[in-house]
Amino acid sequence: MGRSAELRRISKRVDEIRRTGQGRSLAIRGRRQVGKSRLVQELCNRTGLPCCFHTAVKGASATEAVGLFHRTLRESTLLTETARNLLPAAAPAGG
Repeated sequence: MGRSAELRRISKRVDEIRRTGQGRSLAIRGRRQVGKSRLVQELCNRTGLPCCFHTAVKGASATEAVGLFHRTLRESTLLTETARNLLPAAAPAGG
């Protein structure tokens, strides 16, 4: 099932961000397993803007969750190299 209408609506917000330089926060809600995460990932891929996209892993311990988020953040295009170097090399232990 295509998401072209949703992508167009969200893309208008991205265009506004590009035009004004003002960031935005967007909440997407819906029943589980309907493609919300896929929609956001597709938007990140299409815009070419710096982003950090992370989804939680069901059943992960606190330590695993923090480690996964840390890795996602370090690998994201959101941070400059300087900012990335400010992150610890490894995720904090002990969750």
